Amino acid sequence: MSRASRIKKGNTASRKKGNGAPKKRLQWLVAGLVALVVLLGVLVYAVPIIKVSQIDVQGTTNADPQAIREASTINAGDNMLRLDMAGAAQSVSGVPWVEKVTVKRSWPTTVTVDVTEHQPIGYVMDGDTPHVVNENGQVFLTGVKPEGALEFKKTKADDARAIDSATKVLTALPDDLRGKLEGIEAETADSIRLFFPHQAVYWGSSERADEKAEATRIVLGREGNWNVSNPAMPTVRKG
Repeated sequence: MSRASRIKKGNTASRKKGNGAPKKRLQWLVAGLVALVVLLGVLVYAVPIIKVSQIDVQGTTNADPQAIREASTINAGDNMLRLDMAGAAQSVSGVPWVEKVTVKRSWPTTVTVDVTEHQPIGYVMDGDTPHVVNENGQVFLTGVKPEGALEFKKTKADDARAIDSATKVLTALPDDLRGKLEGIEAETADSIRLFFPHQAVYWGSSERADEKAEATRIVLGREGNWNVSNPAMPTVRKG
């Protein structure tokens, strides 16, 4: 082999060996960057760099905002990244008046608690204790008489059918008729009676509620008390 061939071969081997160094340095650089990113992520998650500064409660009219904040178990200074949002929402759902709730992060440092309250439509007396009923016929609160809620007279607190029936009657009434209503009686689910100024209207059950609401509108103001249990044929009711 000539001297020139040996030199050429040696140069080729040197170049091949030298090409591996930059590639290896690049691999180490990438690995270092990945490790740095992971380390920063762990630090941000573990150390409260982004802290809660405010808990903003929205949607409350009757519920106590401070009671909601306390129930959420989220406090100023907590790590925004480590909050248990589902657990906070579950805890807040047990606060009186709260029907639905969502808890979310409002970056950079605020937690927003958005509440939908029960809408009281009436209440049932159990001895001296009022049981408040919402628009779905559910008892959700005791011990208060909300403004604008009607007492379900002669209704037993444990009579779920009568409570449900009375609720359906009230929700079927248009706002203008409900505004004139002075009382409702629901001794049973099938014996609903509505009281307007100087006039009573017997509904019977809550079936065909929309038709009965329209029949009620027609007979209001006419002389006497009326029976609209058959809404197609209202009749004057005696007694």
